[in-house]
Amino acid sequence: MNQTFAPPKANTSSKSAAPGVINFLESLKNNQAARPGNPFESPFGANPFTEFNRQKEIEKLRVAQFHQARQKEWEQVYSAKDKQIAQKIEQIRNELKALAKQIIKYDQNITQAIQSQVVTPGTYHLTFFEHIREVIALIRKNVSEANSWLSVFKKRASQKGGAFWANTKKGGTAYMLSEEHAIARSAG
Repeated sequence: MNQTFAPPKANTSSKSAAPGVINFLESLKNNQAARPGNPFESPFGANPFTEFNRQKEIEKLRVAQFHQARQKEWEQVYSAKDKQIAQKIEQIRNELKALAKQIIKYDQNITQAIQSQVVTPGTYHLTFFEHIREVIALIRKNVSEANSWLSVFKKRASQKGGAFWANTKKGGTAYMLSEEHAIARSAG
């Protein structure tokens, strides 16, 4: 910036005004040529546009890292919940196996008690057998409810998706996109 801009001398001719503009352009060109580096860099320091782009890229990286960390957290939470559910299911299955074994043992004990001869019948034996009958009636009620529930559960599991998907397999897209069925399935 050692060069100075000298305004043109006061001349009325059109030729004398042009050299002043050329001198300004030449001085700007010389000023740019004297500085090594990026020709688009501002003479006042770093280019604010490149600084803005750099800040924008840094922000994009921060956002990407945040999303990756959040995704890992969600995966860990859901995998932990899935593991916990699987453990509870396994625990309940083991309890059911133990209950089934106890029921078999209970059945054997009841059969033994019924088959044994009563030497001197009395009120004790009467209340004992009535109590066994009541307990067996309650167990029968619960077992029949459990059997009906299990049969419904097995039936649903065997259908694999229900009537809609079975009919969709048969009828194809025409069934699935049918206006009648769409209205029936709509919520509202």
